[in-house]
Amino acid sequence: MSELDLETKVAMNGEATCSKPRIYAGETSPENTVWEPYRENKSAALLLVDTSTAQFEKTPWYFVSLNGDSGHWSAQGAGAIYNPTTNGFQVFVKWAPESSEDIVSYAQENNWHVR
Repeated sequence: MSELDLETKVAMNGEATCSKPRIYAGETSPENTVWEPYRENKSAALLLVDTSTAQFEKTPWYFVSLNGDSGHWSAQGAGAIYNPTTNGFQVFVKWAPESSEDIVSYAQENNWHVR
């Protein structure tokens, strides 16, 4: 599981629907983001993101973008969050269009990570 480095960007008290709204921002380390094959399909990958250090009391709204050195523009699905919990979420990506190249190896070699 790739741990998300979190830093508090905004913390405010004010007119809101919850008592202490918090906004966190972070990213997985480009060198240590661990992509896994999705169902033995070389053109699809899974990333498990650990947000437990934020100690969320309720499942937050997660938003991500895929970053890297090369080729991340051709991946599909990176903005979709799956299985969000207070401790993390999952991201699935696949080549668009389909390719026979191993996306997991390519992602690791090109430092794909999420922010």
